[in-house]
Amino acid sequence: MKCMKETERGIQVIYGEYNVGCMVTAPLMMIVGSLVLFWILEFKALLVGTIGLVFFGGVLLKIISVLRRKNRILFEIVQDGIVYKNRKVDFLQLAEISIGYHNHRLIGLVFPDIIIRTATNQSHYISTYNLVDLNELEKIVSTYIIPYSTIECQEAWQKNRQPFI
Repeated sequence: MKCMKETERGIQVIYGEYNVGCMVTAPLMMIVGSLVLFWILEFKALLVGTIGLVFFGGVLLKIISVLRRKNRILFEIVQDGIVYKNRKVDFLQLAEISIGYHNHRLIGLVFPDIIIRTATNQSHYISTYNLVDLNELEKIVSTYIIPYSTIECQEAWQKNRQPFI
């Protein structure tokens, strides 16, 4: 898989340059489209243009903030857990894991996340910002996380698993 890098410490999930180009180009085009609406239709399209600018401008800012990081690592799978944004979730604490959109955080409505619920009922959201293909993400979770998680998590994964088209 092209979004994975094996190290001594474990598996790093990284984003590729191609995905970055797509994720920057699309919001830029939508922002330009919103500005064109302002120009062509003058202020008749004020609501639509404003919504487009705010939404796609926010998406672009989030992508740029991810790209400004020094490394391309989105999260890491180590021997005993998952590490993301200086947080760690142990495999033995996993109660449920899924991939997809959600309404628990605003960013979850725009980008699919890895959603983790622990045995202590804590929720963790690992954002991938559409920089990793969902099919590859599902393979990574199935191969490198699910076999080491609890039986409860494995059963929930099999029950809720949906292939991405």
